[in-house]
Amino acid sequence: MSNSKRYSSDLRYKFIALLCLFFVLGFAWNLTRAFSLETLFFFVLSLAVVVWSVLAMLSYVEVSADNLVLFAPLQTNRAVRFRQLISVSENGRFNPVITLIYHPARADGLLDLDNTHSLILPALSEQQELLELLEARLPT
Repeated sequence: MSNSKRYSSDLRYKFIALLCLFFVLGFAWNLTRAFSLETLFFFVLSLAVVVWSVLAMLSYVEVSADNLVLFAPLQTNRAVRFRQLISVSENGRFNPVITLIYHPARADGLLDLDNTHSLILPALSEQQELLELLEARLPT
């Protein structure tokens, strides 16, 4: 694999964002008519879900010959080399995501075998293909 492949986020994030945006508009209209703490709570909750789903919708993963990079808005890019991987698994029922467990790299380029980090990828459109690729690239 000489060039990189891009995996975009799943369409369910767009659906969730659109649905919760309708909730936000409904709760906002309700708040203008009669203010209540319950309506304010659900307005803020719906708004938080809209922000979460839009950020997940704009995230994507690029896989190259030797590493995987998660590009997410408002966050630094997270890169994991295949040689760092410890395990790869798919977790979740409604929103299955890929979780990577890996050894972080030290400043000198060696792996810190005493520590482990995790990286949770957003749900992706070609997630099964990526999961199979990552499982095949796990160091033995």
